[in-house]
Amino acid sequence: MLGSLTIVVAHHMYSMPPYPYLATDYGTQLSLFTHHMWIGGFLIVGAAAHAAIFMVRDYDPTTRYNDLLDRVLRHRDAIISHLNWVCIFYLDDPVHLLVSSAKL
Repeated sequence: MLGSLTIVVAHHMYSMPPYPYLATDYGTQLSLFTHHMWIGGFLIVGAAAHAAIFMVRDYDPTTRYNDLLDRVLRHRDAIISHLNWVCIFYLDDPVHLLVSSAKL
């Protein structure tokens, strides 16, 4: 959550600079954007590592029956299948656009 928020802050600081002279100093602006993107990326990787450690060490399906995490894990095949179709759709649409524009 904090990593995603940091990435959003990076994009907002780059697109809408909070200080008037920051918009003209491109090196500083790009450095701030890169800094916040790296920090957000590290926070997201750390959160994923902690979630994986929790799943390996502390998760007990018998005590956590029918909560949100248990329902997601029980439906993971359907979720992955739907995400696969979404990825195929989003990849297929630009390819058709590219092929149709190449015919012109």
